Amino acid sequence: MHAETLRSFFEGQISSSALAEDLRGAWEPLRRSGKRFIWNDLSTEFPVTPDHLVRVCDAAISGALSADDVQVIGSCLVASLNWTWPEGEVGERLVTIAHAWDTPEINYELTPRSMGKFRHWLLTGEKTLTREDLWQSGGSPA
Repeated sequence: MHAETLRSFFEGQISSSALAEDLRGAWEPLRRSGKRFIWNDLSTEFPVTPDHLVRVCDAAISGALSADDVQVIGSCLVASLNWTWPEGEVGERLVTIAHAWDTPEINYELTPRSMGKFRHWLLTGEKTLTREDLWQSGGSPA
């Protein structure tokens, strides 16, 4: 997984299918249990905006990105210090969503329904995710 590829997706330079291809193999299974995130960081800082994460939501809602793909994107956003975030509430919202995508097993399932709610939250600031959207609610992963 290359953070530069994600940046290119955010900038509209590559398609969601090209991004999905790059995301494959980002998690390497470990011998005993767990997994390790394999990625290449950004070479320079890049400011993340709500529109960038909306692009991810749109691709996930359409089925172009899987739940696993969204989780890898969340992991990349959380792992790098080169993504920069807006000041204030908008930046806090973006960081919160990146962390939710990074750890869906303790947050929200990454389904088309929840991705629509993440999209709404990104665009309006109104969080409509509910207890039923939680991973532990008994649903199955997308």
